[in-house]
Amino acid sequence: MTSQEPHEKMIERVVRTVEANTKGSGPDTIDAAHIRVILCANSAYPVEQVNQAIATALEQGQLTEHEEKDGYIVAQKHSSESF
Repeated sequence: MTSQEPHEKMIERVVRTVEANTKGSGPDTIDAAHIRVILCANSAYPVEQVNQAIATALEQGQLTEHEEKDGYIVAQKHSSESF
C-alpha cells in the first residue's frame, strides 16, 4: 500500500487492526500509539494517514473510545457485548 491509497481503505485497516488486537483473550482496548506501531512500523504507512483514519473511524462510529481504559474498541464489538 502506498501513501496514495484511498482514505476508506486505511479506515478499514485501522478498524481491522483494532478488532484483531482486542478479541479473544487479549486486552479489551488498544491505544492509538499501538495502532501506529502496528501500521507504521518500517514506514509501511504514513503516521498522518493512520491518525486521520483513526479520527474518521471515531467520527463515523466505527470505533468507540474508552477513556477509562485509555484506548479504542470496534464499535460493533462494543454494542454487541452490551446486549
